[in-house]
Amino acid sequence: MTFIAKEATRRIRLTQSSDGLSNEREILPRDCVQIAWALGMMESDNVSVGDAFVYLVDAINEYWITRSGRPSQPLKGWKCADLVQMATALAHGRLDNQSVLSAVYEEALRRLRSRNGLSISEISILLWSQARMHLTKNFGAEFAEFPSAASQALLQRMGRSSMKMPPQEGANVAWS
Repeated sequence: MTFIAKEATRRIRLTQSSDGLSNEREILPRDCVQIAWALGMMESDNVSVGDAFVYLVDAINEYWITRSGRPSQPLKGWKCADLVQMATALAHGRLDNQSVLSAVYEEALRRLRSRNGLSISEISILLWSQARMHLTKNFGAEFAEFPSAASQALLQRMGRSSMKMPPQEGANVAWS
């Protein structure tokens, strides 16, 4: 797994040209996020993968966030599942990369406000991840706003469909 993470990190870094803009090869967020999730899960089970997880998340940060060319919405092209899985990877792996976490929660907030995307399950997992990482208003406005916006979105969705929250999602929200 360490080899796979190092290879993914190498490829992300190779895709960056010297001026910080990506070249013709495209790296899919889904591929990198899946590897990050696997590493985060391994770390949560006390299986050390060395610094491979840290280096991969740093490369993800550089490729999609700090050098994205879209400073206001660097993760706009990510799927909801990618956002959720990245937050989960960081929470399970106990990796506090504030730049990545801020970008994930800013994009999640944007989608909640536009009523676009995020399912009940995804919202509950993001709430759980935020709570596990102790991400409060001290770390940024997005962390102060997300719980309230998420709660409102959950209430609206359940009210419109007259459905009850599934047990796992309810447990995630209660724990959060």
